[in-house]
This record gives sequence, C-alpha cells and structure tokens, in this order.
Amino acid sequence: MREAAVVCAVALAAIGSGQLDTYISNLNGATDAWASLLPSSITQHLSLLVPLLALALLVYSCLPRKPQIYVVDFAVHNADPSWRFPRNAIRPLAEKNGKILPEHIDFLEKIAYRTGLGDDTAVVPAIQSGSDAKCNMEAARFEFATTCYSCIQELLEKTGVRAGQINFVITNSSLFNPTPSLSASIMNQFGMGKRTKGYSLGGMGCSAGVIAIDLAREMLELYPNSYALVVSHENITNAFYTGRDPSMLLINCLFRANGCAVLLSNKRRDAGRSKYWIKNIVRTNLARDDTAFNCVIQTEDEQGVVGVRLNKDIVQVWIFADRPTGSLYVVIFCSCCNSRIGRSACVTALSLQGPLA
Repeated sequence: MREAAVVCAVALAAIGSGQLDTYISNLNGATDAWASLLPSSITQHLSLLVPLLALALLVYSCLPRKPQIYVVDFAVHNADPSWRFPRNAIRPLAEKNGKILPEHIDFLEKIAYRTGLGDDTAVVPAIQSGSDAKCNMEAARFEFATTCYSCIQELLEKTGVRAGQINFVITNSSLFNPTPSLSASIMNQFGMGKRTKGYSLGGMGCSAGVIAIDLAREMLELYPNSYALVVSHENITNAFYTGRDPSMLLINCLFRANGCAVLLSNKRRDAGRSKYWIKNIVRTNLARDDTAFNCVIQTEDEQGVVGVRLNKDIVQVWIFADRPTGSLYVVIFCSCCNSRIGRSACVTALSLQGPLA
C-alpha cells in the first residue's frame, strides 16, 4: 500500500511539473489531444492540486507503519500415557466418587460419546483417583505446571529463543487464577529477567485464547524488536464438579488435560522461519446482553457445591456472535484430508467490506 503511494506520488509530481508531457508526446500526439479536451481553468487548478496531492501521498508513505506480527512457532502438551482416560472409564469413576446420582451417571456417559472426544484424551491423576479431597489447590498447580511448563520448554528448544529474550508473558485460564499469578509462575520457573512483563487473563471462557493473542499483538505493535509468549490453559482439577446439577456436570465431559504455548515476534529476521503471520483478529463483545452474560457462569448449586453452569442458550449466543455485520472477516476452515497417515487443512480467508447479502 505504501509502495503504491510512493509510485503515485512520483507520477503526480511528474505530471504537475510537466515532465510527463515529454514522455507522452511520442504516443501519436496523445498529449495534444488530452490537453485540447480540458478547459484552461481546469488545467490551472490541476497544476496546483496535483503537486499538493503528490506531497500528501509522500507524507503518508513516510508515516510509521505497524510492524508485522509473526507466529514463530507453537507447542502443545503431550500427556503421560498414565493420564489416558477412555470414555468407558467415566461410569467407573463416577460410581467410585459416590456423590453423583445414578441417573446423572447415565447422562454423563451419554454426553461423553457425543462430544467428539476420543479414547486417548488425558485426565489428571487427582480426578482419576475419585476423591474430591485430592482435587485441591496443590493438585491444580501441579496440573498447570505439568501441562504448560513442558510445552513452553519444547517451544523454546524448537525456536532457539532464550527465556531471557521474551519481553511479554500472557496467560489465559478461566477458572484457575491463583496467587502468585500464572504468568509470574512461568517467569519464576524459567528465570526471566526484570524487563519481562506478565499478564494473566481469567474468567474469559473459551474466547480467552483469541483475546490473549490480540493482547500480544497490541503489545508487539507498541514495542519493537520484541517477543511475546502466550500460554493457554484450562484447569480441569479446579473445575471438576461432583454435585447434582446436570447443567454443571456437563463441563466434566467437555474438557481434558491441556496446555499450549505460542511464540509471537515483530522481528523482521523471524519472517522466514515463522509458521504464520497475523492478518486480522475479530472479537465480538456481548457482555451487555443478559442471555450471553449468563450462558456460562461459575456459581453454587442448591447444595452449595461450586461449579460451572452451561446454559442451553450457549449455542444461540454463539450463532448470534458469529452473525456477519459491518466490516467482516470470515475465516473458513475446510478439512482436506483425513486418513491414517495424517490430516491437513485448507484455510481460506475472505475480507469483506460490507454485510453479506
């Protein structure tokens, strides 16, 4: 865009100074024909406006531009085989716990086979023990450290970036927000320097990962020559529910042990080795809408047991949030291949400047 502005500015300056007439005069008298079509008053005004327009384009081309943000690489947690939790283990675990009603166990088992989760997903040992007493703060800290520290270490080894080179650490976890914060625990574990700034996002649900990337992008646009580490995690130890509210039992079927680390950079030298670069981030805020606000809420049930209630309106809210309005960016993910060898995805990005008709 800026390169095109420079070219236009040079061309307009040439027209305004009359130098372009010399080049066009060789084209079968095209310059004379063009001049004869314009009244003298318009020609005089153009002689003043064209240099001013050229100057404006040159000024625009010299304005500081936002740096390109690169996704250098990422890593995800690979759970220990002992954490494996097949779907047929849900009933024995619920019966072992002893607090979940039999009809609710049938409900959990039915939902588990409809979520799309496979039999190789992972659940932390504290939950698999069947004891609520073991799902405490220390167990939640252990889950975070095990799932997130490992993928951060893998990411640093893959990229060759030292922990001390990272300028921003941004974590997101909706339900587990201890003191010291998760970002502070990462900075302590990896010995990051005083210049590293930490941010811990909490209570933002499944959208927190995108919000964390958006925050990292904004920080990298302000601070040149920097790295940002984004760590996404949802703690299932802290969120495990064994009460009698079916809407709060759902979360036990939807989440498994998880952890992901992403390294972002605004350094030009990382352009060649980066996996992706960020073009657009789209966020829809429905916090003022009561239905959207209450569709996922952490609260107590009638017996005073804390859990996360998933309202039936959550699907409707999700569809409404995805509705195209105004300037719109649509990202379509299409599965291209799904075989024993592997999977690949075709990603098509469309930038639309108005509502879909």
